[in-house]
Amino acid sequence: PGVLPVTRRVAERHGVAGRFTFVAGDLADADFGAGHRVATLGHILHSEGIERSKALLKKAFAALAPGGWCAFSVEEGAPGEAYALSEVMRYRHDPEAAIRAAAEVGLELRLMRRATLRRERGKDVAGVLFLFR
Repeated sequence: PGVLPVTRRVAERHGVAGRFTFVAGDLADADFGAGHRVATLGHILHSEGIERSKALLKKAFAALAPGGWCAFSVEEGAPGEAYALSEVMRYRHDPEAAIRAAAEVGLELRLMRRATLRRERGKDVAGVLFLFR
């Protein structure tokens, strides 16, 4: 199924669909609008590489209202290696490089927490959750 119908159903099931703006289209071309209190880039930066990830962060930041929040997660990579392609063809990010990339577009780190993002091939996938303002 398409991503938006699934997202809408989950939001409806939790009674929050009326608080979301659902936008169809390619991430690079879709209009994110403006004045949002929260922007999330959940489970997407792992597939985008560093330059496209930076462009998405910039676009998300531009869509925020003053004082808005931006949340995203990344698969955790090796320190000092900004990003690297894993054996399952997803990018892993050095958390410090992710913080620098977000800061370049004007986002200020408010919270960083390591977490298991999911299980894949029977193993936990280590990641980092970020909250910026």
